Amino acid sequence: MVVSGSGMKSWWVVIALSILPNMQNYGVVDADQAPQVPCFFIFGDSLVDCGNNNHLHTQAKVNYEPYGIDYPNGPTGRFCNGRTIVDIMAELLGFRNHIPPFASVSASQILKGVNYASGSAGILHDTGKHMGDCISLGRQLKHHKTTVSHISDLVGGRSSARKYLANCLYWLAIGNNDYINNYFMPKHYSSSRHYTPEQYADLLIKQYSRKIMSLYKYGARKIALIGLGLIGCSPNAMLSHSKDGSGPVCVDSMNKAVLIFNKQLKSLSDRLNANSTEAQFIYINPYETDSNNSSTSLGFEVMNVGCCPVNEIGQCDPSKTPCEKRNSYVFWDSFHPTEAANLVTAQNIYTRSDLIQLLQSSNDNKSGLSSSSKRLLARIIMVETRSTATGKKSIGHMAVDSIYGVNEKKPTVSAAVGDVNEHKETDEPVVPWMSLNRDLIPDRGTGTKWLKSEKRLVESVNQLNSPREI
Repeated sequence: MVVSGSGMKSWWVVIALSILPNMQNYGVVDADQAPQVPCFFIFGDSLVDCGNNNHLHTQAKVNYEPYGIDYPNGPTGRFCNGRTIVDIMAELLGFRNHIPPFASVSASQILKGVNYASGSAGILHDTGKHMGDCISLGRQLKHHKTTVSHISDLVGGRSSARKYLANCLYWLAIGNNDYINNYFMPKHYSSSRHYTPEQYADLLIKQYSRKIMSLYKYGARKIALIGLGLIGCSPNAMLSHSKDGSGPVCVDSMNKAVLIFNKQLKSLSDRLNANSTEAQFIYINPYETDSNNSSTSLGFEVMNVGCCPVNEIGQCDPSKTPCEKRNSYVFWDSFHPTEAANLVTAQNIYTRSDLIQLLQSSNDNKSGLSSSSKRLLARIIMVETRSTATGKKSIGHMAVDSIYGVNEKKPTVSAAVGDVNEHKETDEPVVPWMSLNRDLIPDRGTGTKWLKSEKRLVESVNQLNSPREI
């Protein structure tokens, strides 16, 4: 596909599918409404990375301004001026907070979900390595295995964990870098010399299929497989293949290659559904054409260049000022969409009938926990620090919210602390659960309380969560 001049406007219809009536209104969540799924797990690349690369030795990290210029917390590692597609999806699904990165998630947060995505990562282990370290899909799955193990401890064993995780949404958006930062980068990778586009897509799908089945093994039952974008129409691709005197053109060979992959991914989704009675798989291609809309009706004016001036690798130059009319641009830098474009794409995905059907299907017991297990789990995780002057919800409160339904009576703080004190073996303080990457080690320097009988309480959860109670 080669598009230039006024044709660039019609090309954006391929990416932005539906008119978003008021883009600024999305993200408003009813505080009393429970999320449509108990948890949301995200696997992918820089399109959905929210900070996992921040402390890696890599060029593919963006924890600096002007990234995050429109995000409430500023630069977080998101490859965008504001929210990513999965941030907006989390809001539309009813989550009060965006899903945190595995690199900094706490044990109480994992019950809501984890984002494992990593900039420059791909399906293949070697993809993106010329930029430095990244977390390939295989490594992301290993991180998820760790998360599942901790969830099993929190909810009272593998059986309860399976029931809980079966109702979660799993989002896989990966494969772009296997082309951008592998197949179409012959300087660093030999894949294009060994495989035709059809053979390469076969290789990727075979690897992807194995990893999807690993995810199924870990309890995933609602899985969304996201198709690849038209990478040949990114500002970087168009600039690198432009000819003297010609306008920006999409790179036909790159787009044809990803379309082969998308076709095979759709077929894989169909096969998985045909062979599974327990799991549901949906293939989502957010870049299909909707002929009823035009780029001007969507409000975009610039489609062939990013909003921010970029450096030699296509990321925003921290020393230069980005554009002011960010809602008029499709791209933020040379590869990644603006928040405005993400809003349009997320809205289109959220209103798909197959996703709606996937979200509405659930087990009778949404959390997979017995009532007694919920009570004891609340006792374990609703821990209070000595400093409560901020008036904000503690991580214990948020964790308890994630295991109790909207209409269920939750334990009060005083009751929960009282229950904890019944199990306390010493007068040592009890600390909140620490980050997963610290193996849940209590920080005795915080001046807060620590449950010395943690192991005994988890064992009690296992005993309480007997099959007859479910």
